[in-house]
Amino acid sequence: MPARFLFMDEVDAYDDDVDGKGSPINLAIKRTATFSRNRKILMASTPNIAETSKIEAAYEASDKRRYLVPCNSCGNYQPIVWAQIIFDNHDPATSRFECVHCGHKHYVKDKPKLLSNGHWQAETEKSSKVAGFHLSSLYSPNGWYSWQNAVEDF
Repeated sequence: MPARFLFMDEVDAYDDDVDGKGSPINLAIKRTATFSRNRKILMASTPNIAETSKIEAAYEASDKRRYLVPCNSCGNYQPIVWAQIIFDNHDPATSRFECVHCGHKHYVKDKPKLLSNGHWQAETEKSSKVAGFHLSSLYSPNGWYSWQNAVEDF
């Protein structure tokens, strides 16, 4: 059946082959061929093994957008990454996001301002047709998955 809009979720969990017919991702994408000029294909997933990750390969073929947030002190835009989530004495309650530029400490109360003032930025011009977005659970809004939760899981 032809499809103009295709959404595939958790693609890293897909089998590599379906009944000897090939990749389920490629088979699904072929269903959009009727709408080649105005189709939309969305793939989402938590990456698994780097060397075999289907979503990582798709992201690498895109313009690689990341959501950058401004430091509340110096204004430097940066992604929220695990290396900047700091906590003291193995205590998740002390978790915070520290600016890579000036070291300013951002606590959970600062997260709404960080997120609302951020913007998407492409890292490469590799693909003008394919937009790729990377967003980790560290960006989850307050009340969802917190930096404290991430530290607890760590």
